[in-house]
Amino acid sequence: MYYLTTDAVIRLNKQLMIDTNEHFAVLFHGTLEGCVEKAKQVLYGVEIYQDIYEKAAALLHCIIARSPFENGNKRTGIAAALTFLEMNGTAVLIDVEESKQLTLRIADSSVGISEIARWLRAHTKQPSYVA
Repeated sequence: MYYLTTDAVIRLNKQLMIDTNEHFAVLFHGTLEGCVEKAKQVLYGVEIYQDIYEKAAALLHCIIARSPFENGNKRTGIAAALTFLEMNGTAVLIDVEESKQLTLRIADSSVGISEIARWLRAHTKQPSYVA
């Protein structure tokens, strides 16, 4: 399995800020590192997030909930989660408006990681050749 690095997520946010002419700044580097590492967490030898969708959901949720960037946390969260899925062979089939609604629900704490993972499963397709 391939994972995003902290630097890769920073680059995603920076590009999003350039694209929308917004100010770029990482406010909480340690928080961002924690979000990136969250998808890999292991407790007593067992991965906390068992599959690719739970891992992507944990990353997405953490970036939005913890807001490590000055601007664009929701956009960066969804971009990071979808990039992670694509890096691991999962085709992303989402509607931009639906993804906006999901990120708003995450931001107001009305959806958790399990529900986000279900949403991602329903809006993506894993090719048959990926194990």
